[in-house]
Amino acid sequence: MAKAKDNGPKAVEGYNMLIWENQDGTAFYTGSLNVAEWDRYLDESGNKVAEGVEVPAVEADAAEPVDPDEETVESLKEKLRERDLPVSGTKAELVERLNEAEGAGEG
Repeated sequence: MAKAKDNGPKAVEGYNMLIWENQDGTAFYTGSLNVAEWDRYLDESGNKVAEGVEVPAVEADAAEPVDPDEETVESLKEKLRERDLPVSGTKAELVERLNEAEGAGEG
């Protein structure tokens, strides 16, 4: 007996969320949305979002500048690690790096 072709969506590996690709080159996700991973997938794959998939908009407002008096060096380093940024330097350098990454103080 011949095996039937599987034309259903295929799971995509290598991302921190569940992404599925359809045969027509569109994609959708299930479970929790990780906006950074979803955007990375779309950029790398060139696929489009499948019809009917709603991706919540993320506010692009600039963050408030980091107040060095309200942060410890360790808390600044943790925030930088979360963004895969270097954690070496003085407290002032860490604050500046974090503010640049978050777009704070622009405009």
